[in-house]
Amino acid sequence: MAAFVRRWTSILPPPEHGELDVKSEPAAWGMMIVAVTLLAFVPGCREDEQNRPLHLEKGVYQGADDAPLAEDERRSLQERAGRQRF
Repeated sequence: MAAFVRRWTSILPPPEHGELDVKSEPAAWGMMIVAVTLLAFVPGCREDEQNRPLHLEKGVYQGADDAPLAEDERRSLQERAGRQRF
């Protein structure tokens, strides 16, 4: 990894006065840690993952209730189940 950091920092121009010297190995490691940390949090920002339950109760369905079956749907399912008996 250190070779990658040296190669990565060798293509950068020298820093001007007051800029961060990323050619120093600790600064390069710090920048890489910050970048990896930021990338780790990006998937958690999706809209479809917001406001979902984080603590689930084992064995308890916490979703929306199913719509009740119509009488003809119920009869059709009962017939199918009856045909599957041995």
